[in-house]
Amino acid sequence: MLLYLNDTSPFARQVLITAIECGTIGIELKWIDPWESPTELIKKNPYSMVPVLVLDDGRSLYESNLICEYLINQSELDSKSILNTNYNSFDQLGIYALGKNLMDVSFRKVIFDRFHKGVSPISIRSDTAIQRALLELESFTLSEDVTKINSLSDICLSVALQYIEFRIPKLFSKLGKNTEQWIKSISRIESLKVTTPAKLGYKPEHISSLFEI
Repeated sequence: MLLYLNDTSPFARQVLITAIECGTIGIELKWIDPWESPTELIKKNPYSMVPVLVLDDGRSLYESNLICEYLINQSELDSKSILNTNYNSFDQLGIYALGKNLMDVSFRKVIFDRFHKGVSPISIRSDTAIQRALLELESFTLSEDVTKINSLSDICLSVALQYIEFRIPKLFSKLGKNTEQWIKSISRIESLKVTTPAKLGYKPEHISSLFEI
């Protein structure tokens, strides 16, 4: 399989972490700039967005959550239980929703601010929404076992929070005490440590090569 990605996309990082947790580390990495709308990428994803997972038969999947679910279901490891999101658990679904939307809103804000200089109502609205979400996180019971990734909820939330730390540090400082302790602990997990933007900046050819950087 082959994964189209760039080194700062939180959505691509979500897929990388999932692949590592599933033991699917032989995936080839194809580094590409989606903003240039390259023909190669458009043939695989008409939206010219990353990540895109190209299967061995040439078919492609795009949208990070769907790719993650595919990798989990295809894994030969016991990842189906390790990364099992309990859809009967309100807390786990709530964390999943908060993490996914945190990622979406933060990414859109960063992109908007990149192309629109000065303060804008959209940027302010995004700041406010992110702060509300961070506050709401304190009302959820986060995974107590932070020695391993327990679900896609964990991956979504940890990637979202680290993206905010990386791109919008002024908002990261608004974390509540419980959330701050959780992200500090879970950040020690190997799959998160080897997929930081600094590591991805080396643009290795395969996921397995991330462990050698």
